[in-house]
Amino acid sequence: MRRTPHLSGSELIPPFPDLVEHIGRYQFLTDLGVGVLDKEDLPLAVWTAAALGLTIGVSLDNPEATADIAVAGALLHRALELDEDFDEGAIHGFLLRYEAQAVGGSRAKAREHFDRALELGPGKPCATWLSWAEGISVAEQNKQEFVELLDQVLAFDVDAHPRRRLLNIIAQRRARWLKGRIEVLFLEG
Repeated sequence: MRRTPHLSGSELIPPFPDLVEHIGRYQFLTDLGVGVLDKEDLPLAVWTAAALGLTIGVSLDNPEATADIAVAGALLHRALELDEDFDEGAIHGFLLRYEAQAVGGSRAKAREHFDRALELGPGKPCATWLSWAEGISVAEQNKQEFVELLDQVLAFDVDAHPRRRLLNIIAQRRARWLKGRIEVLFLEG
């Protein structure tokens, strides 16, 4: 594999520049590229998609960065095909946010991923509750649901799952911060 100068450093493509030029950068990466991933590539696929998602989240004013959502989605869907249980449902947690933010995303699919993430990851519901609150409740301006989810996060016993303690503490800190921003996140009237 070789790096192509016009792509960002995180994107690698096989040496078929004419093919890429012909069918387009993202269609190539999404439709053809992820099919070659197998189970040993699973952690790389999931955490690359997560990194792309974070990059997109802080680069909403950059069309090139936001276009990477298709790549993140393709990586996550392929990872789901390979092992939906990966890291106690982490893929479902990421797909919940993807479905909430992607053009043409589906609230029903987001809800399926929300439910499945909670089922597979009993030690880390705080992250899942926060994802729903930030991705769905805010978008739908459902203030009551938002507050209820944040209250669930804040009431969660972080010591009940020692392996996920830090993750849940961070989620609780974010929940407290979000509660202080309700007037900014929700329109009154």
